[in-house]
Amino acid sequence: MNDVVIEAKNLKKYYKMGETIVKALRGANIKIKKGSFVFIVGPSGSGKSTLMHLLGALDHPTGGSVKMDGKEISKMDDWELSMIRRNKVGFIFQTFNLVPSLTALDNVKLPLLTDKRISDEELTARAIKLLKVVGLGHRIYHTPNELSGGERQRVAIARALINNPEIILADEPTGELDSKTGAEIFELMRKMNKEEGKTFIIVTHDTEYIKHNDTVYHIKDGVIKETSKRELEKNGMKGKKEIT
Repeated sequence: MNDVVIEAKNLKKYYKMGETIVKALRGANIKIKKGSFVFIVGPSGSGKSTLMHLLGALDHPTGGSVKMDGKEISKMDDWELSMIRRNKVGFIFQTFNLVPSLTALDNVKLPLLTDKRISDEELTARAIKLLKVVGLGHRIYHTPNELSGGERQRVAIARALINNPEIILADEPTGELDSKTGAEIFELMRKMNKEEGKTFIIVTHDTEYIKHNDTVYHIKDGVIKETSKRELEKNGMKGKKEIT
């Protein structure tokens, strides 16, 4: 049985900025196993978010391939990619991306509001259950401006789980949080990984929450290689220090 859920080969992404070609990715190779907890680390502008967008079916590569569960997704059209995202992938963002006028409950429901396969009653029940799972059962009807940063990120995690995704991509999920709250968010994500078998791919420049047995990829100047917590520390990449 193939336990590789995402595989990228020779992945390239180029952008044109005026007369300049920016090579965000220069031939990345990466394998993500089902149920793993993977970190992608690197400095700002190294290609981390570009890689996440390609692995999460948010964008098309310039070259190379991305396979999800053995199926080539890099050449799918926008509609096919949207179905992949709806059915298999959840996203957690640094800035939470919550709708200010909606309650926590309605923010969590948002990704599936147009999905006719699920009734509003079922969707509401699922959203409430997830908010309780992330410790916000008492904040269901509060809007984002009534929540702390950690609570907003918990809402964002619940929203990422509403479609019961196999894969969750988190882009700097603790970047807007203090260390104590960030540790709580990572503890919550690790619990979901361990208890529910969710695959987590975490993009960050912060090595503080990486454990020695975690799978770590280091990306710099669009080139990626597998490394380890020990190697990061050996090269002075520790704590909240940005990797260069």
